[in-house]
Amino acid sequence: MLHDKGWFYQSFFRRRFTRSVIARNQINLLIYEPKQEKIVQWQ
Repeated sequence: MLHDKGWFYQSFFRRRFTRSVIARNQINLLIYEPKQEKIVQWQ
């Protein structure tokens, strides 16, 4: 199953374009991995 491998985080939030939009618009993110019960990214 694709979701189990964090595919969305890996393919979307790590793109240069996505990171630049997040920084430019000062978007706050909290990305949580429920299987591991940990916060992957918090900015």
